[in-house]
Amino acid sequence: MGATNSKETNCKLDFQIDPTKMNIVDASRLYYREKVLPVEQALNLDIIYGPPMCDAEFGSPPLLLFLGPFSSGKTTMIRYMLNMDYPGMSIGPEPSTDRDWVILWGPKSQAVSMHTVVHDSSFPYQEIYRFGGEYLNKCSAAYCPCDLLLNMIIVDTPGIMATDKMNTVRYYDRDAVIRYWIEKADRIVVVFDVFKLDISEDMKELVNIISPYEYKCLIVLNKADQISMIQLHRAQDALTWSLGRSFKCRDLPFVHVGSFWDQPIKDNAMRNMFVSYEAKLLEQINRMNTDVHVRRFNEVIQRAKMAQAHALISRYLVGRYKPEQTMHRSFQKTLAERLNKRIYRKLIRKHKLLECDLPSAYMVYKHVTSEYYDISKTRVSRQLMETLNNFIKNDLNQLAKLLPAELAKENYGAEMLHQPQQEQIRKQSNWNVVKQAAKENNWHQKFLSLKPKRGLLSWGQMKLLLNMTGLSINTLTHIWSLVDRNKDGRVNEYEFYLINWLIRSVMRGQQLPDELPKLLRPPELHGKTCPTKKGIRQKKFNARKLKVKQKTPST
Repeated sequence: MGATNSKETNCKLDFQIDPTKMNIVDASRLYYREKVLPVEQALNLDIIYGPPMCDAEFGSPPLLLFLGPFSSGKTTMIRYMLNMDYPGMSIGPEPSTDRDWVILWGPKSQAVSMHTVVHDSSFPYQEIYRFGGEYLNKCSAAYCPCDLLLNMIIVDTPGIMATDKMNTVRYYDRDAVIRYWIEKADRIVVVFDVFKLDISEDMKELVNIISPYEYKCLIVLNKADQISMIQLHRAQDALTWSLGRSFKCRDLPFVHVGSFWDQPIKDNAMRNMFVSYEAKLLEQINRMNTDVHVRRFNEVIQRAKMAQAHALISRYLVGRYKPEQTMHRSFQKTLAERLNKRIYRKLIRKHKLLECDLPSAYMVYKHVTSEYYDISKTRVSRQLMETLNNFIKNDLNQLAKLLPAELAKENYGAEMLHQPQQEQIRKQSNWNVVKQAAKENNWHQKFLSLKPKRGLLSWGQMKLLLNMTGLSINTLTHIWSLVDRNKDGRVNEYEFYLINWLIRSVMRGQQLPDELPKLLRPPELHGKTCPTKKGIRQKKFNARKLKVKQKTPST
């Protein structure tokens, strides 16, 4: 029976990927589940490296994680991005967020207990149940009907307090939880308050956890419109210097400055600077849609090489030690000497491994001394090792071939900018074409969902919708300037239709004109709500009534 199963497994795993029939998401999921995960499970590597990847994680949107001190404006910034409140949201001058919130797209706004969500097969982070019921009590899911959440998942976390560990009693490993979210995140937004630049000991520990992932970090100095320009530059320099010491990196971290809330900027002189910083920040966040495929591909590679290294090390240790020997205090030192002087050299020479692919002696010690590991038995069969080695040597090349196609698909709009077809916009298009496209794509409902004020939308209300297109900030600014002819920074519904139509034209390869053709211009309704047919009839009726009243002689 066992032999039959092994043959069936070999037949099942010996296949070639056809790039025309399978994308990087499906291929990565299949290869990881069939060739890498069995070795991880045999070695119980989740004890030291965290939970394995689940199937839903491969096809899920990228993750945006918010961290930082309390009352720095993390939740307010999320509301600013979503342009709406998420269920369970709490904002205040004192620490108000008391749990982790995983914010996802849903047809209606509702908060759901994480005890329920982890049993949903479509939830990409089911493995958080391993942190225990106490953590699930302090974690919830918030579903919102916001289009932005179709392209990302947001995690809002409680603020780090100066005496967090002294006054707070937790019955779960908070550092392990934060480390899990950091590993899964595609971008980490670390928010600081311009009035609270002191980095506490707990915040320093958080920075130490983040340091290996600094390439994901976006540092934000929030509430910057509350102080003068000179004070702002001093605060920015002070934060950069402090973080440069904490991150221990050669390059100083870039600090994005702004005031991310729904109130107007107080100092008009700083408006252009804030808009520039915000555009850079949103551009970095927008890149998650392409970076997520690279990150998951790299994670599969790292997990495969990690499993291979631990499997080879366990083979060398079998028979050399007895389980009771691992309890001695000198075992860790003895194991480290043997690994560094003998075993690692043999693995590098025989299996052509890189030194950076080998785990530290402490991680091996932590692994072999766990209660779920028996050092006297071989944990990984020869068949599993051959399957894993074949994946690393051959299948990874097949997976790598799928990656450029997926990245090109995500960057379609930006790539097509190099194919100018300006004549099509000028000659073949008119306002009727725009109206027909608006009707087919239901742009009227999209306009209403952005909550226009007096029938008008500002750049701030549309910024997230515009940045989700993937077009450069210069292209989006040019489109806005073409449509907003009176330069008041607001557009009505018809002009909103035209902006969407121009964006779609650019993404199809057409080039923007220097001046908007007359045939494309919307009706002269700027500064007014676009009227309905009923409104037009009522307006004509009132005009006739007024004319009749003026002609009637007074008695």
